[in-house]
Amino acid sequence: MRWIIGDIHGMLDALTGLVDAVRGDDHDASFFFVGDYVNRGMQSRQVIDYLLQLDRAQFCRGNHDDVFDYVVNNQCFEYHAEMPTRAQMFDMFLQYGLDNTLASYGIRGRDVAAVARKPTDRGLDELLKPIPAEHRSFFRNLPAHLDQPEFFVAHARWPIETTTSEPDFNQLLKAKPWLRHMILWGRFTDSEISAHKRWKRDGFFGHSPVTMYTAGGKGTGNREYLPLIGPNITLLDTAVALSTSGRLTAVCAETRDYIQTDRAGRKFGKRLLRTVAAAPSEARSLNS
Repeated sequence: MRWIIGDIHGMLDALTGLVDAVRGDDHDASFFFVGDYVNRGMQSRQVIDYLLQLDRAQFCRGNHDDVFDYVVNNQCFEYHAEMPTRAQMFDMFLQYGLDNTLASYGIRGRDVAAVARKPTDRGLDELLKPIPAEHRSFFRNLPAHLDQPEFFVAHARWPIETTTSEPDFNQLLKAKPWLRHMILWGRFTDSEISAHKRWKRDGFFGHSPVTMYTAGGKGTGNREYLPLIGPNITLLDTAVALSTSGRLTAVCAETRDYIQTDRAGRKFGKRLLRTVAAAPSEARSLNS
């Protein structure tokens, strides 16, 4: 069966525990990842090493991956209007865990701080030499979406009034450049989650932690760290790197069951997904 896994953010134990747990229940499992493999957590390099050897896996590009691609390769999928240069991306994302990612590659904090005082392309190139070519290629080649006949995977947001076929993603992304920003950086509102979608397939997304949204219209956050679902949509960022109570989640496309692990890789019971009706309030907007 096919399992979609949420934002990892350098949390290796949660990732390896989750893959083992899924394979323990489904010996024929294949994996689809929503992106954001690096930053925040302390083991980003080890996460990429693990993913590179993972069989039957496909990987989508997240906004943190796009930032890392830009910083490391001086290229990315979408140049952010608020951080148009490589140096600005580097400087901004040091506060969102890029420093932890660089540390996982053995890059010293004092060297990062020295470059941060006056970042230049030459200084960044020298600083980032420890990052291996195989890792650079991984980020350079990440697609912005993954397509299956019954579902699609994208990192952040796809407008609910926009089709996902006829024309397809690639045509739309070329014809409407603003969609390039949306698919990596956008966020759904609560009302969009519960609304009818124009999509003919189910969409799986990460990026926006489920705690940003109101669960069941109660006006409190979704503090159970459960996947959040509505018509044709599932949000999978269950905040494993943002909270000590957060979890990493895998959802089965065929059965709609899910499996979770905590930061230590401990498995939580597999249960059938239940729909959460979101309250009609606006989710707060964050760049990271």
